[in-house]
Amino acid sequence: MKNSFVNALGEAFKETVRLVILAILPILIAGIDISTGHITIAWNIVLAVALLTVLRAVDRFLHIYNRQEKPGLTNESLGLVRTNW
Repeated sequence: MKNSFVNALGEAFKETVRLVILAILPILIAGIDISTGHITIAWNIVLAVALLTVLRAVDRFLHIYNRQEKPGLTNESLGLVRTNW
């Protein structure tokens, strides 16, 4: 049980790192002011990306953890949005 929890936590962390790396460049590009060349960070975009990243990490954790702990479930019932709680 502990091993599956640690494995699921590691997979969720890797998913979070992937999303953060992929989100940095578009956020910087969106903040470039063409006339001055300065970069201004739009914090509402950063907040939206952060919230989506947290939700995606929780979903990934639940998906991996439930797959290892409850092998009889289908893929549709493993993640954050489930039909059978």
